[in-house]
Amino acid sequence: MTTLLTLALLGLACNDKDTTTATDTGQVTETDTDTDTDTDTDTDTDTDTDTDTDTDTDADTDTDTDTDTVIDEDEDGVPAEEDCDDNDPDVGAKTDWYVDADSDGYGDPDAGLQACTGPSGTVADGTDCDDLDATIHPDADEVCDGVDNDCDTLVDDDDDSLFGADTWYHDGDGDGFGDLADQVRACDQPADYVDDDTDCDDTDATANPDGVEVCDGGVDNDCNGKADDDDSGVTDATSWYEDSDGDGYGTPSVEVVSCEQPTDYVSNYSDCDDDDATVYADCGARDGTYSGSLTVELQAVGLTDTCTGTIALNVVEADSPQIEGSGTCAFTGSLAGLIGTVGTTLTGNIDTDPDCSGDIDIDVSSIPWNGTFTTTSTLEGEASGTFSYSGTTVTYAGSFSTSL
Repeated sequence: MTTLLTLALLGLACNDKDTTTATDTGQVTETDTDTDTDTDTDTDTDTDTDTDTDTDTDADTDTDTDTDTVIDEDEDGVPAEEDCDDNDPDVGAKTDWYVDADSDGYGDPDAGLQACTGPSGTVADGTDCDDLDATIHPDADEVCDGVDNDCDTLVDDDDDSLFGADTWYHDGDGDGFGDLADQVRACDQPADYVDDDTDCDDTDATANPDGVEVCDGGVDNDCNGKADDDDSGVTDATSWYEDSDGDGYGTPSVEVVSCEQPTDYVSNYSDCDDDDATVYADCGARDGTYSGSLTVELQAVGLTDTCTGTIALNVVEADSPQIEGSGTCAFTGSLAGLIGTVGTTLTGNIDTDPDCSGDIDIDVSSIPWNGTFTTTSTLEGEASGTFSYSGTTVTYAGSFSTSL
């Protein structure tokens, strides 16, 4: 039974194999044809794809070339790509900024850049001519230092805006005093200019504030605004004496000192009676040379000494001074070694006839005297008082007696 079943199965298996083989042969041929068709389709697809690609490329190129629109959102005239803020019409393109190394508010024109906002250490002004010195910039004062302080290319005296320069005044006459009306401002003193402006006549070297006022026809020699008789300091004015009786002789009791001769005044004072024009001849009766003795006593620092000597006086009533003479006086006591013999001079005038007065000069000092013509031929005088000598107070008393 078992053997029959086995044989039956084997037989079935052999019949299945033959049928499959015959069917597969016909089907293989058809399968090959289908495969060839698929291959052709793929080839056509690749070709179409290449063509489409070329067309797309041409279209893209044309579109890019035609696009040239400028964007300016805030309409301020500055393209967006150059505008620091294209949403704000008040904000435009980048501006210039300059390095300000010395922090004086002015930048170096050779160290600039462009930016929307100035970087730290920069300013918008690029006019500094020395960015390493904060005292030098266009708004600085030009001063005397050999530097262009205000950046205008001019230095010191060449710059009309020079500040703080000295004022110099022209000294045309070389007297050391300048003319206020002729001045210049300069760092250095120009030739023929001085720093004084008080000359009142820059063409006359004798007229200046140190000048001496003299009688010279109205010139203000000392620049005090006064000339000749209007200036109380005039030095060479003449003494004039009233001649009320018109006899040509004046009285010594009425004197005027002036450059110009006043009306009814003369230069002599020898009239004995100025109310009588016929009386004047006797006035010279005292003229002559008077000789006599001189004594002067001095007391100082506990020392007392008396000098004795002689004196000769010339009296000419028509002259000025009317009394003039000289002599010697010798100290022989405690002051002999200190003072010794001194020369003396005596001058004086007749004040109110017969009284006289004047000065005695004994070298160490000048002492005033008063005297009188005791007769028409005798003149006597005396002196007393104190004077200072080398810081020491000296008491004196003296007298003289002379006669024709």
